Amino acid sequence: MFGKIPIICQYGCTEIGLIGIDSDLDDVFTVADSNVYVETVVNNEVGKNWNQVGPLVITGLNNVGMPFIRYLLEDVGMLEMKNGKECLHVLKGRANDYLILPNAQKIHCTILSSIVDSLNQGLLVILSYQFVQISLSCIKVKFFVPSLGERDRAKLCESFINAATQNGIKNIKFDFTFTSDYINNTGETKLRYFKSLL
Repeated sequence: MFGKIPIICQYGCTEIGLIGIDSDLDDVFTVADSNVYVETVVNNEVGKNWNQVGPLVITGLNNVGMPFIRYLLEDVGMLEMKNGKECLHVLKGRANDYLILPNAQKIHCTILSSIVDSLNQGLLVILSYQFVQISLSCIKVKFFVPSLGERDRAKLCESFINAATQNGIKNIKFDFTFTSDYINNTGETKLRYFKSLL
């Protein structure tokens, strides 16, 4: 309680919205079963694996335009029944979705791909890219831009920094590298073009 105002903690994701609410602040979330169906993966089996720890899988119940069915979140948790309600313990969360700025502000990393899209402006100059946040003050940027010479690459870097600053990404050094090969962004993270080493 803050004075007479109850404090709650919400758990969710960008794709679905609300997944659970913790009104006791005990790190156990009551599943928002009117919005989402939650399952876990245990021994390669997806389902209501009660009281067993595994990656969380969600199905949105309200988005008819773009349904997410058995969407692997990359969070790890455990489902249990508590007082007749489905509850969720989130044991490990996604850390790869956010840039963390030097002032501790979090910005969703999709802003980086939006900046690339705006720089491409239909010309498809940047054919592939990768961002790695190595510290609070530095992001390594790798671009595959085979059609640009050295001078144009410098202009591209300057334009990217200006766009990042305009989008609230400030006091960050961008360390640019250009590669002659397509960047194959593989790995286990949801947004394969971004990785955080924080």
